[in-house]
Amino acid sequence: MTSLRLAVKGLAACVMIQTMEKPELHGLWARLGRSRLAARVAEDLGGEKARAEILRVVGYGGQPLGLAARLAADLHAHLPLCTGPAEQRAFGTLFPGPQLLEAARCEAEAALPQGPAQAQLAAMPASQVRLDLEEEAAWRPWTSGQRILRLARAYFISGDGELAETAWSQLEQFCQASPPLMGPGWTSAGLVAVRALNWLWALRFLALAKGLAGLGAGGGPVVEAVLHLRLMGMLLAQDQEAAGTAPGPEQAAGAAALMYLGRCLPCLPESPQWWEAGRQSLGPALMAWSGAGASGDWAPALAAAEWGALGLWLGLEAGAEMPGVVAGVSRLAALSRALAPPWGSGSLWGWPGEASVLGFDLEPSAAAAASANLAAILLAAPEIRAGREINERLYWTLGPQAGERLRQLAGGPAPGAQEWHGAGVASLCADGVGRKVGLHLSTSPGQAAALGLALFLEGQPLLAPPGPVGRGPLSSHLRSRSAHNTIMMDGQDPKPLGRVDLEALEQGPRHLFLAAAYDGYDHLKDPVLIRRRVFLDHEAGLISLVDQVQSTGKHLCEVFFHLPPETKVEAAGQGSFLLSGVFGQVLFKPEPKAKVTLVTGRGNPPLGWMALGLGRVTPAPVLLLRAAVVGNARITNVIALTSGREA
Repeated sequence: MTSLRLAVKGLAACVMIQTMEKPELHGLWARLGRSRLAARVAEDLGGEKARAEILRVVGYGGQPLGLAARLAADLHAHLPLCTGPAEQRAFGTLFPGPQLLEAARCEAEAALPQGPAQAQLAAMPASQVRLDLEEEAAWRPWTSGQRILRLARAYFISGDGELAETAWSQLEQFCQASPPLMGPGWTSAGLVAVRALNWLWALRFLALAKGLAGLGAGGGPVVEAVLHLRLMGMLLAQDQEAAGTAPGPEQAAGAAALMYLGRCLPCLPESPQWWEAGRQSLGPALMAWSGAGASGDWAPALAAAEWGALGLWLGLEAGAEMPGVVAGVSRLAALSRALAPPWGSGSLWGWPGEASVLGFDLEPSAAAAASANLAAILLAAPEIRAGREINERLYWTLGPQAGERLRQLAGGPAPGAQEWHGAGVASLCADGVGRKVGLHLSTSPGQAAALGLALFLEGQPLLAPPGPVGRGPLSSHLRSRSAHNTIMMDGQDPKPLGRVDLEALEQGPRHLFLAAAYDGYDHLKDPVLIRRRVFLDHEAGLISLVDQVQSTGKHLCEVFFHLPPETKVEAAGQGSFLLSGVFGQVLFKPEPKAKVTLVTGRGNPPLGWMALGLGRVTPAPVLLLRAAVVGNARITNVIALTSGREA
C-alpha cells in the first residue's frame, strides 16, 4: 500500500475478506483495533509514502510549496470569509482584542497532555480509546482543532508571527501524536468533522498575511494538513454512505463538513463527490432532529444548529440548492434562540464541550446565540434572532455590517411554548411582568434529569442545573436525581430507562402550560407514576408547579429546588420565602403540607452542591420539600415574579 487511497481500500478489503460484507466505518474501526493491522495501516496512511502520494495526486510532486500556494488560492476563492484589511482593522472596535490575544498567547504556551497514560492513548487504535470526561476535556483543544483556529485568528488580527508558528507547530504535533485511525482524535465521525471545519478555517486565517508557503516551514505542515484532511473526507464520506438514503441526525456534522472539504479542496479528486454527498445529506439529517431517531439530548442538537447554519451559509455563497436545509435550520435555530439569553443561559443540564463547533465561543451563552443569529440573517427571520450582539461567526462570515443587519431584524415575539422532541426539551418562554422568563423541562427518559426543570430570568438561572459531572468525590451525587430540580420517590433513583410523555403544551393570550408524565418508578413494590404540570401566567407573573403522584400505597415524595450559589433565602411570612440572587428577587410559596428544609453543602448524604466545571464544585442552596403521600396526591409550589430585578 503506497498511497492514502490504496491504504484505505486495502484496509476495507481486509475487512471484507474476513466478513464478506460491506464495511461500515465504526465497525471497521472496531475490527481494526482488534487486529495487528492498526500500526501498519496508520503508518501507510500518514507516512512518507503517503505525503509523496498526496503531492503527486494534486499535481505538485516533490513541490510542497506549490501545494501550499494552491491551497492558499483555493481557500481564498472558495471559503469566502470576510478577512480583508477593513475587517482586520475593525475587529478591535467590536471585540475585546487585547483579551483575546492574551488568551491566545496563554494557549500558545500549552502543549499536548503529557505523561505515560497520554502517550499510550495517543498510540492506541481509536476503537480502543476510552476516555473519562476530564481526559476528553484535556484532549479536546487539539482533537477538535479549536485551539489551532483560535491561534490562527489571533495571528490574523495581530500579525504576531509567533502565534502563527505556534498554530503550525500544534497542527504538526497533532499529526505526529495522532496518526490516522490512532488516538483520541479519531474516535468518532463527529469529532473528525469538527476538526476538519476548524482546520479549514484556521488555514484560511494563516494564508492571509504571508501566504501558507511563507508560514508553513517549506510547505511540510501544509502537506500534513492536506493529507489528514483527505483522510477525514474519506472517513466522513464512508459514514454518510453507510447511513444510506435516509441520514440520521448524527450525520448532520459529517454532511456539513463534507460540504466544506469538497468546496475548499478542489485539488483533490474526491472533492466533487464530497460536496454533492454533503449537500444532499445535510437537509435530511437536520430534519431528522425532529424525529424519534434523534438522541433526545439538547447539547448535540445545539451543535447541529451550528452545523446547519454554517452549511447553509456556504451553500448560499456557492449558489447551490440545499434541499431541506432551510426547514431544518429554522427548527434548530429556534431551539438555540430559546436556550440563549435572555430565555436561557446557553446550558441546561451540564455543558459538554461538543455543544460548540467552531472554537471562537468559550461561553455557552455566546455559542447558543451564534447559530441562531447567523440563521436569522441568512433567512431574514426575526423570530429566530437571539439578541442584537454581534459574534465572531457573524463577523467572519458576513462582515462588520452584520451588526447593522441584526438591528434591522425587528425581533420576533417571545419563543412561547415549544417542544423539541429530538433534543429532549420542552420550553415555556414569555415576558412576565417586565421580565423575560425561560422555563425548560427535560423530556429525556434518562433517569437523573427526567422532568427536571431549569428556570431562567433575563438569562440568569433561578432553578439551576447541577453543572458538568466529572470524576471528583461528588460525581455520583451530580449524576443522581437529587442534584436536579426533580421529584424523587422513597429516596431512590428511577430505573435506568423510564418513559417521558409530553401530555399537553398550550399557549394562550396570557398563559403558557405544559404537562408531562414520567413512568420510571415501576420497579418499586408499589409502582408510582409522576405527572408534572407547569402553568406560567405571564400577565400576573406567576409560575405554578404542580407535581402529581399516582399510586395506591404510601410513599415519601421529595421535590428539589436548586438555587444558584450565594442566593439568599429569607422567610417572608405565611410559609413563603424571599429568594434574592443573580436573577433578582422572587417570592417562593411551597406546598403547605410539605416540610421545607434549606440545605447548603451537606456531606452525608451529599446535597446542596453545584459544579462550576469538571471536578470543581461549590456549595449552593437547595430547598428540599418532603411529603408523605398516600394514593393519588398533589404537591403545588408557586413562584411569584416581582415587577423588576428588585422587589
